[in-house]
Amino acid sequence: FPVTIQKSGSEGKDLALAASLAKSSKDLEEHEYAVNSVATALEKFCLSMNVPESPFVLHLSNVMHLATDVTGVLNDEFKNANILDLVSQLHPSAAVCGTPTEKAMQAISNLEMMDRARYAGPVGWLNSKGEGEFGIALRCGQINENLDQVRLFAGCGIVAGSNPATELLESQAKFKPMRTGANSAAQARVNLGVTNFTFVNTSTIGVTVTNTTTGNANISFSTTSNVSTGFAKSFLTL
Repeated sequence: FPVTIQKSGSEGKDLALAASLAKSSKDLEEHEYAVNSVATALEKFCLSMNVPESPFVLHLSNVMHLATDVTGVLNDEFKNANILDLVSQLHPSAAVCGTPTEKAMQAISNLEMMDRARYAGPVGWLNSKGEGEFGIALRCGQINENLDQVRLFAGCGIVAGSNPATELLESQAKFKPMRTGANSAAQARVNLGVTNFTFVNTSTIGVTVTNTTTGNANISFSTTSNVSTGFAKSFLTL
């Protein structure tokens, strides 16, 4: 359930950043929406569940996340359930859509003005017994049919305490590993004499609608969404 900050490159500073992330009321609230949506979706399938009260900070190569491992034991009624039954209940979670789901989906449709395609969708494997493992297609890319363009995807969540500039930096941090890999691939093509290759950065947003009576979004939503949609379709030719 990604709530993300970029690493600084300094171990000491990163430890301080991780501590601030773990104490940030805004980030904890955003993370809690995502955890609760997963726990609620899985509840009917489970005899028992373990939903930790507090998240931990997951350190990746260039960013840090708040993370929570939600686990459960299937009840007898669903012991023969296919993993796709669970996936269909989980998707879309608040981590990639927002909450309440229907209002958030409508807001995103109006503001992003784009088709997410495979981005933020379930991706994984299953075997003949219906067992498997699935994740969400975040920070990914899609190559077009002509093999001369890659569309890169990343996004961030918007809640009442969101700051537009900070959300923009978060999206850029998430793009960094993909762009680094894409640059290497593009350079290899240049070395082979192929130069007409285009990379498209696409940023998306997740929305939390806090006023469920009127359907209005939170006060910082419109400002932040303008930033998000403003760079949603920026082209970078290498």
